[in-house]
Parts: sequence; C-alpha cells; structure tokens
Amino acid sequence: MITKSNFEKGNFFLDFCRLLFTDISQIEVYKWSTDSSNYFDEGKDWWGSFFWTVYNPCRDWYIGIIASTTD
Repeated sequence: MITKSNFEKGNFFLDFCRLLFTDISQIEVYKWSTDSSNYFDEGKDWWGSFFWTVYNPCRDWYIGIIASTTD
C-alpha cells in the first residue's frame, strides 16, 4: 500500500474536480427532494440525505450526487 501525503491527496481531488466540472463558474447545480425515493429515508433520521445533479455545459455532462447516511 502506498501512502499519499495530504498535498498529493488534495491535488488528486482538485484534478478529479477539474475533470468532472471543467470550468466551475459554468456549472449548474440542482438540489432535488429526497422524498422521491425510500433510499433516502434512513438518512433523514440521523446524518442527512442529499440528492443533487450537476450540469457541465462545457462537456454536456450531467453528474448525479446522492447520499443517505445513518448512525
């Protein structure tokens, strides 16, 4: 196992964001209701549930971000 420094991890994260979002000033973020699916129910009790889509017009990509966490 190779351990990366915090600096290397940060650079990896920024490179990943640049790949997905290209020009962050151009993206459109949409927040959706978590009432649309029972997938989100457990998270509503504890840490939260999230459902977003991000549109990147530079690449014409839609990216879905969902999460539901509980204790």
